[in-house]
Parts: sequence; C-alpha cells; structure tokens
Amino acid sequence: MKNKVMVFVMAVFMIVSIGLTNVKNVEAENDIRNMNFSLEEAKDYAIENSKDIKLTDIEIENANTQRRQQLKRIEDLEDAQDLANKGFIPMSMQDSLYGYDVEITKELTPDRLNMAIELAEKGKESTIEQTRLGVEKLYYEVKKMENLIDIQRESIERAKDQLKIAKSKLKNGVGTEVAVTMAEINLSDLEIELDNLNIGYNSARMNLNKLLGLPVNTELTLTSEVEFEKFKDIGAEEIVMKAYEDRMDMYQVKKKYEFTLRETEINKKFYDKYTYPYKYQQYNLNKAQINLDNKKTDIEIEVKLDLQKLNSLENEIKKYDNNIKKVEENLRIAKVKYENGLGILQDVLDAENTLKKAKFQKVTGIYSYMNLKGKLESYLE
Repeated sequence: MKNKVMVFVMAVFMIVSIGLTNVKNVEAENDIRNMNFSLEEAKDYAIENSKDIKLTDIEIENANTQRRQQLKRIEDLEDAQDLANKGFIPMSMQDSLYGYDVEITKELTPDRLNMAIELAEKGKESTIEQTRLGVEKLYYEVKKMENLIDIQRESIERAKDQLKIAKSKLKNGVGTEVAVTMAEINLSDLEIELDNLNIGYNSARMNLNKLLGLPVNTELTLTSEVEFEKFKDIGAEEIVMKAYEDRMDMYQVKKKYEFTLRETEINKKFYDKYTYPYKYQQYNLNKAQINLDNKKTDIEIEVKLDLQKLNSLENEIKKYDNNIKKVEENLRIAKVKYENGLGILQDVLDAENTLKKAKFQKVTGIYSYMNLKGKLESYLE
C-alpha cells in the first residue's frame, strides 16, 4: 500500500513539474515572439547578437597568434644567421640563410603580420557598420511596408463604399450592372494587392529577424517613427575623402599597394632593372597602383551619383504633398458627380487609383531617401 502511495505521489510530482516547465517554455516563447524595438535599439541588439561580429573577434585573435608564431621564426632565422657569421655553421649549409627570399621574409613578414591584424580589426569595424546599415535598411523596409498596407486598406474601404453606392444606384434604377461589376472587380484587385503587400511585409520582417538573431516568425513592433530628415551636405569632395578613409574595400586596395611598394624597394637591392624578376615586380607595382586609382575613381563616382539621387529624391518628395492634395480634390469631385448622376464610376476609380499611387510614391520616396542618407552619413561618423 505504501509503495502504491509513493508511486502515486511521484507521478503527481512529475506531472506538476512538467506542467510548470511547459508554462515557463510557453512564457519564454511568447516573450521571444513579441519584441519592441526603436531603430537604435534594433541596431544595438543586432550588434550584440551578431555571429558575424563574434567571428571577427576570432579572426583578430588568430591574426595576433600568427604574428607571435611568425615573429618567433624570424628570431630563429636571425639567430642562425648570427651563428653563421661567427663561423659556427659550415658554408655549405648557409645558402638557405641568405638571398632575396630570406630578405623578403625578414623585411616584410612583420609588416604583413601587422597588416593582417589591421585588416582583421578594420574588418570588425566594417562588419559592425554594415550590420547597423543592414538593420536600418530592413527596419525602414518593414516600416515602409506597414505604411503601404495602411494606404491599401484605406483604398479598400473606399472601394467598399463605392460598391455600396453602385449597388444602391442600381437598386434605385439609376445605375447599371456594369458599374456594379466594375466596382466588384476593383475591390477584388485591391484585396489581391493587399495580399501581395502582406507577403512583402513578412519578407522584410523575417529578414530583419534574421539579422537581429531572432526566430524568423518573431512579431516585431517597431516604435521609431520615420520622418523625412534632410541630409546635411558638407560637399561632395569632403564626403569622397571620408569614404576613402571609411570603406573596407578602399582600405584593402590601399594596403595592397603599400605592401607591393615595399616589396619593390627590396627587389631593387637584389635585381638589375633589366632582369625578369625586377620587371615582373614593376608590373605588380603598376597593377597595384592602377587598382588603387580605379578604386578611388569608383568610390568618387558612387558617392557623387548617390548625392545626385538624394537631391532628385528630395525634389520629388517636395512635390508629393501638393500632388496628393490635388488628386484628393479630383477624387472628391469625381465621387460627387457620380453620386449625383453627373459622372461615371470609371472616373472615380481612376481618381482613386491615382491617389493611391501618389501616396505610394511619397512613402517609397521618403524611405529611399532615408536609406541613401544613412549610407552617406556612415562615411561621416
């Protein structure tokens, strides 16, 4: 009897424990499925949880380890050269201790190792910056899709009203079946467009979750209101110079050129200018110089085109509000005419679609501007 009681007690205990565990798991799951972020909070959260950024820490550590190991080998080589100079190593065994390759190793290995560390550290900075820009872009994309969905829903509500009016006019003998059918088709098309917008929203949200290191199905509430803010232009040339300093691709090409220049200086000590090794090294130097010049030109073109696009978007955005006001008035007039038998439904539908398009253009223009603005501002930080 006692054994049966003990078994029963243990069973109850296990059931309660499992239940409590499930409750905790559900609570944790609910917590992770509903997250609120301002734009800056989202950036900080992504940086804190980024696997790519953590990987750059390992790359920096590996670069430092390689430096210690390689410098130890150079010390061993110099010790061997010292022994050879003192006559402790036979002449027949000294060939591997001298020459161009050995000199290159001694002279350039420290620089190569230091450059590897610098590149790893610069790579971390670049990864952090790219993460911030990536979060900003996707944050804006989610907010944009939310705004477009709101506009689409407003259009759907107006389309429902138009359908009611068309049916009412038909019932009262002053409308047509054609008008009702047109209104129904218009409403159906708007609902299909809404479904596609929801797909776009979910795509942006899931990609943002991925960048934040969250489960892709996490529901997000993005609390920052995105408003048009004009870019503080400090001049194209200064922005280009800042981009030269900031961009990882420029840094890599510049370091490659500097390293090749050092190789060329050492090469001159060992080879006559008419020899193949000398000429080949000159070719490498010229190639590195061309790559550096081309990269500078590419960045200059990119920055200046971005500034032109930004100015163009700014001019467009200024026109959107006036355009929307005009189209809203056109829609109002078309609806009044139709309701009073002085116009046709097609005029109402055309004005409605024009209004929706104008609002879409304004939202898309603002978010395109803010994304481009963020990219240019990243060079100035």
